Amino acid sequence: MIHLLPNCSPAELLFLLHRPEATARRPRIPQRRKLLRVTFLDLLRQQVLQLKPLLTRPHPRDPASQHLYVMAGIMLPTYVPLPHERIFVQALQRDTTLCIPFRQFVKMVIELLPSPAAYHRQILQNPNTGRFFHHEAWWRRIFSCWTLTSEGKIMRDELQNQINRIDLQLYEAAKNDISQAQHLMREIGGFLFVLPTYASEIGREIDREIQATQLPPDTFANFGGADLSWHDCADSFDSHCGHADADGGHGCDGDSGCSGCGGDGGCSGCGGCGGD
Repeated sequence: MIHLLPNCSPAELLFLLHRPEATARRPRIPQRRKLLRVTFLDLLRQQVLQLKPLLTRPHPRDPASQHLYVMAGIMLPTYVPLPHERIFVQALQRDTTLCIPFRQFVKMVIELLPSPAAYHRQILQNPNTGRFFHHEAWWRRIFSCWTLTSEGKIMRDELQNQINRIDLQLYEAAKNDISQAQHLMREIGGFLFVLPTYASEIGREIDREIQATQLPPDTFANFGGADLSWHDCADSFDSHCGHADADGGHGCDGDSGCSGCGGDGGCSGCGGCGGD
């Protein structure tokens, strides 16, 4: 289904779709919370990580309660993480028997998270997408801003057309034929996580929980976090996402996407499930 960027991660797609051309008044880029969110979801999708609900009893007299834990997935031993994925997998690569409480895992990832500019550079190190961006000006490097090359702008527009088409197909399938929607979701892979209508109730619950974990705000980051409800399809992935820092602005709706750098329209949306 998706042939344009078969080796492109969802985080890289966000950079392309959010049009990171800076304006003199207020440059904007994808926030780390969105980048973390789609990266974690994609690692779950690829079975590099897994979430497992476990019953725990802190004290013999306490009633058992269920909590989510992050564990190594079956693909972790052979998986070579991209630079921006390493903070999610390095602890489990050192010890694949670890069973990390979800909240503790989120805090660990945030503690390992580099500065916005450094994290964005990690994302753009992928040679499959690096040619779409350039940031020669010193002030662009300082403020973590990039512009798209001519090839990047063409690719962005092609991706946006695919986003619109696939999102409509998936939305209609979700209403009329869940099995068809699930098949399409598997076929498009990580592309799913940048579709505007991808969300779940549990994913929003996870967002609220992660938002309680303080993360220094991004420089010049203005994206909002409103997600659309699309429970049946989102729940089929049994994944979760993170809302790693609070921000203002607005989210995507069914007709228009979040604005990126330079005021151009892009698309974003993510959800998943899990929580404790």
